[in-house]
Amino acid sequence: MELSADPFYNRFQIKHTVLELLISIMQEITLNDHTTQNTVVSAHLNDIQNAICFIHEHLSESISLDDIAHAVNISRASLSSNFKKINGISPYEYLLIKRIEKSLTLLKNTDISILSIAQESGFSNLSNFNRIFKKINGMTPKDYRKSITR
Repeated sequence: MELSADPFYNRFQIKHTVLELLISIMQEITLNDHTTQNTVVSAHLNDIQNAICFIHEHLSESISLDDIAHAVNISRASLSSNFKKINGISPYEYLLIKRIEKSLTLLKNTDISILSIAQESGFSNLSNFNRIFKKINGMTPKDYRKSITR
């Protein structure tokens, strides 16, 4: 991981790297643990990987848990349960993290409006985008953009 001169962006990058590491560890534990419960989860690993691909392909769109479950042909309950067991977070949390990652890239590399960034990142309204962005990054998108343009 390469750090930038921007400490705020570095904080996000470190959080992202830790999350990716935790996901990898959870997947490894799940694949190596031979209990009945984890064997069942391992059987659904392909479904969860397909769900992750679907999320990435439709990141900018308004998608629901039902949409993801339907796309990978499993029940909503099975998707939620197995996704969290394998990744340590819910499909919705994963979706939000990926949308925020996209918005960070757009904030850093473009000068398009924050409203446009929210829409391109898949958020239905600016208020929701600002709230979630601040919860994850500790500052609003506007403050983040100001911090990287100094």
